[in-house]
Amino acid sequence: MAGFLEGDLALVTGAASGIGRGIALMLARQGARLALADIDVTRGESVAAELRNLGADVHFIRSDLAIPDGPQRLFDAARAALGRISVFVHCASP
Repeated sequence: MAGFLEGDLALVTGAASGIGRGIALMLARQGARLALADIDVTRGESVAAELRNLGADVHFIRSDLAIPDGPQRLFDAARAALGRISVFVHCASP
């Protein structure tokens, strides 16, 4: 997919549904490589597969941002999978 975010890495929390899913879809359409994060593995992997079918480079990371080291683990996993994060969208909620 090509667009104005071509080559950027976007990390989207709460990406398994709702606004997070919609934002991930828009970012994919603009060419961003995506790290999708959510506590719901089944729905998160489903969204990742949907975006891959559109041609996006997507990695799903199961994350629980409510635990003390959850945010750091997420950022470390996203950087390890795809490199430097240039876009961060936080849509997760407890």
